[in-house]
Amino acid sequence: MPRIIHRHIRFEVIDRCLRDSRREYHIRDLLDECNRTMMETYGTVISLRTIQYDISILRKPPFGIELDEDLLRRGVYRYFDTNCAKRVFLMLD
Repeated sequence: MPRIIHRHIRFEVIDRCLRDSRREYHIRDLLDECNRTMMETYGTVISLRTIQYDISILRKPPFGIELDEDLLRRGVYRYFDTNCAKRVFLMLD
């Protein structure tokens, strides 16, 4: 099981990427973005499994984010509705 350390930072990065409709983020892209932020901030990196676990947590209650299933079939991660995705952070604070 992935460590819970710095989960808030990872969730922020994942949220920012999933809201970005100008770019297509695949799972490796999400990992790269999280690792770039983690390395700059804490000098550590995380695994692919940690990102997969974080996304699975975000898809369940209480967060319950919805991903665009059509894009997800192609391996692209994006919110179904990028306008109301900011609610994830209201639940984290």
